[in-house]
Amino acid sequence: MKTDRRNFMRSATLLSAAAAVPLVTVQAGCELGDSGLVAQPAGDPRERAWREMAAELKTAGVYTPDNPGIWAGKEGSHTPQISLVGQGVEALTSHAQGPEDKPGHYILCHFVERSDGTVFDFRLYTRQALANVTSLLAVPETYSGPVTVYSYCTEHDLWASELVA
Repeated sequence: MKTDRRNFMRSATLLSAAAAVPLVTVQAGCELGDSGLVAQPAGDPRERAWREMAAELKTAGVYTPDNPGIWAGKEGSHTPQISLVGQGVEALTSHAQGPEDKPGHYILCHFVERSDGTVFDFRLYTRQALANVTSLLAVPETYSGPVTVYSYCTEHDLWASELVA
């Protein structure tokens, strides 16, 4: 019962925050500019909405391979595998999207942020027939330093990986 209430509250908050920005922006994440991917600066309306969604997802806790908590054994399919690609970060979560036996069990989003909570890019997903989810998340060309990439599973919560950009 507690899990159902938590999922309902989390979904309601995500949908409320998503409604604050055009749906296509939330689905598409960052924009493709003349020089490639463009991360959203702090204070941009999209970044503020993304920050709110990210903060809500983090309230239940963040899991890592070193700290899987109650989800020990789920690290391999839930922790985003990340690498630098051009001016962005590629995130791969090797998790089936909505398998036939559990259509409500899928990766809801990927997002990347710096240590002060500024969210550079945020991608929301719908249930699809995919074996895994891959995102190219934008990081500003002028930024160098650590970033954290997150992957949220509708059943197994929020997972994180860190990288120096």
